Amino acid sequence: MKKIFATLTIILSILTLTSCWNYREINKMRFVAGVAIDYDEVKDEYIVTSEVVTLIHGGEKFGSTLFQSRGKTVFDAVRDTVMKNARKLYWGHAKVVILSQDMSDERLITALDYTGRDAEFRDDIWVLVSGEKAASEVLEETFENRDEIASFHIDNTLKNEKSISTYHGVPAWRFIKDMFSKGVCPTLPIVRVAEKDGERVPKLGGQAIVKGDKIVGELDEIETRSYIWVINELKGGLITV
Repeated sequence: MKKIFATLTIILSILTLTSCWNYREINKMRFVAGVAIDYDEVKDEYIVTSEVVTLIHGGEKFGSTLFQSRGKTVFDAVRDTVMKNARKLYWGHAKVVILSQDMSDERLITALDYTGRDAEFRDDIWVLVSGEKAASEVLEETFENRDEIASFHIDNTLKNEKSISTYHGVPAWRFIKDMFSKGVCPTLPIVRVAEKDGERVPKLGGQAIVKGDKIVGELDEIETRSYIWVINELKGGLITV
């Protein structure tokens, strides 16, 4: 009887456990590489610019497409993007969140609250501050032919921090933890648009200083190297004597 019962249990399990309950077709989704968040003072709206991975050159190479939307909250703006392109955005592969410099007070917390609560965002996604007037410029004005993915370029640069040491990468989980830690003023790397070999690319350098829920100042590249040294995170780089 035990053998019969075990056999029936196995057969029933095979019949009932044959699929994934939350399966989604890959061609019905858009994979987000990174996002820039701005705030419109006049209209009291968040502006969300999403960089989405696409196939270019007849499917031979990955490039990117930008989608921009607005909303009273970041989540509202993201849902507006879905309505515009008729496909759900998938954030599991997103590498960077770029914030504008005027993102302070409750706006800064609101922007990071969405990335912290959404189940698809990774805890180790990089958080940066734009050195340009708007965070969207970092995505809009780099790799003009969209044949490269700016967010992945920034991610690779941050991973090579120890070879340069003029910026210090901060994952979202650590920044949020430090924001609410007593006696700690966390910093975020600054990303700007720069020229390289006739092409405009994202360039990292310096740190934005956050006190409480406000961006109160910044360190240049030389000061950032000293800061990394002081906090015992310096792993390499170059000092010319």
